[in-house]
Amino acid sequence: MKELIELTNSENFSSQGFTYLKQLNFDAEKSRIELRITLIDESEKESHWIITAENIVSFKNLDFGNLMPFLKINIYDNHPLILIIQGSEFECEVHGIPNNKFEFIGKFHQMLENEVGFWKNIQDFFWSTQNLFAQKEIPEKWRGIVNTAERIEHLNLPKILFEPFKKLCEEENLTLEIKSEISNEEKNMKILIFGNEVVSPDNFNLNQPYIIAENFNAEKLSY
Repeated sequence: MKELIELTNSENFSSQGFTYLKQLNFDAEKSRIELRITLIDESEKESHWIITAENIVSFKNLDFGNLMPFLKINIYDNHPLILIIQGSEFECEVHGIPNNKFEFIGKFHQMLENEVGFWKNIQDFFWSTQNLFAQKEIPEKWRGIVNTAERIEHLNLPKILFEPFKKLCEEENLTLEIKSEISNEEKNMKILIFGNEVVSPDNFNLNQPYIIAENFNAEKLSY
């Protein structure tokens, strides 16, 4: 992998090169993916590579042959997505009504940008912002026994987002309560990203192609 990373991050390639995905083979049973890519450098010389990822957690945005403008390959073990999947997750309840629902949603949106670079978005936590904090309908069998439905929102929060979200709730006069903690089993994961810092840093989500896996290997092919 070292040679491939150095090549795609070299000054000449990063300004004048091209990266193309030629083939993707995914073996779900073995949790393994194989990418065949072609690099074209500033002199129009082609080199062909196979990238193999093992023990995959997820991969995304590898739907097109032309990966431009995301031509640089890098691997990280401290990326926001890695911190999210390897940390605990809290099952939480939010009690109360914010001072202004739309201001709360805007602050939540900003928090996700600041903390995890939009690698998580609001829809990952609340399925409908239109009905967020709305009065819940009481099931018919409970009517007459319970007169009003308590306004409670449920969400799962990655551990790294708990404190920032708790602060946001306090600002909006909401009470955040942890109901349970879920430990994630994934360990020693890394993320391989096809990126380009001219377009976006790798820790900010702009639909860069990526693979999260435990091991990565690269082989240069000779034709």
